[in-house]
Amino acid sequence: MSDLEHARMLLRLAGRDLQAINAMSNAEAFGDEVFGFHAQQAVEKLLKAAIIVNFGTFCNECPEIAERRSQHAPKDNYTSWVPPTCAWVLPKDFDFPFIHDLGRLWDRLNKCDPKTFSPLSDDDKNSMCKASQCAETLRYPEYRPEIGYVVGYVTDMEVTQVITIMNKYYSVLESYVTQQACPKR
Repeated sequence: MSDLEHARMLLRLAGRDLQAINAMSNAEAFGDEVFGFHAQQAVEKLLKAAIIVNFGTFCNECPEIAERRSQHAPKDNYTSWVPPTCAWVLPKDFDFPFIHDLGRLWDRLNKCDPKTFSPLSDDDKNSMCKASQCAETLRYPEYRPEIGYVVGYVTDMEVTQVITIMNKYYSVLESYVTQQACPKR
């Protein structure tokens, strides 16, 4: 596979959330919180893909994966799918951000590429914060002073902020990941 195909592989994960969003146009079938959650997930996955292509190295024959694949060879009757031996490899000492906070993910990218990931405006910081809170509320109980502990409670304003962030940054991030994974020679 070419570098561009591998970049597209990273983008497919984010694209699936975008497809889910497009499929959720029926507001009666899908609540705003579900729509907002997938919008936040699409941006989060693109930010993490940008981190991976920025700090990682693409390896066509990753020894660890090849070893695992040889240990778990397909059965004789199951030969149609062979897992790839390629992967994006991050340095051993890399501190991968296992977080959902879009603002912190953006800040991480800002440190390595301040031209592309310039500091966010206060409005965008607030919207990314709300997007992150919205997604976390759908995953974990959250204390809301007005009603107590809840799971899955997000306001229309929060959903609007998530969608605004997705619309503003999705194509920028998608282009960045593709360009970083397949630099012009």
